Amino acid sequence: ILSDDETCCYMDSAYTFVDKTITTGYSGKRNGVSFRIAKGISYHTGGSGSKAIRETKRIIYNGILYLTTNRIIYTAEKNSFDKPFDKITSISEFDEGIMIQIGSNVYSIITKTHAEFMKVYTLIRNLKK
Repeated sequence: ILSDDETCCYMDSAYTFVDKTITTGYSGKRNGVSFRIAKGISYHTGGSGSKAIRETKRIIYNGILYLTTNRIIYTAEKNSFDKPFDKITSISEFDEGIMIQIGSNVYSIITKTHAEFMKVYTLIRNLKK
C-alpha cells in the first residue's frame, strides 16, 4: 500500500537465505573386547566413542523486493522489512544480489536484476537530494 506521494519504481522476485548446520548422522568406533555372557547380554571392555556428522544446509525464503520513491520493502516468510530511506545504513551490490544494512541488521537479498535495483535506487536518492 503506497502513500499519496509515493510511486513504486522497482519490483522483482528475490530471496533471502539462512545457512544452518545440521547433524545428519553419527560415526562411531569401539576399542577393546566383547564377551558374551548370555544370549543377548555382552560385556564390553575398552572405550567407545561417536562423532557427529554435520552438514550445512541452505534454507531459502522466497519473497518480493520493492523500491518506491520513499522506501525499500521486502516481503517474505522470514526477514521481511519496510524501511524509509533515512533508516537505511548502507546498500552494497555483490555478484548475486544486494546487501542492505538497517542499523545492526544485515539482509542479503538475491535477485537477478540487482544491477537495475542499484541504478533505480541511486537515481531516486539523487533526485531526493
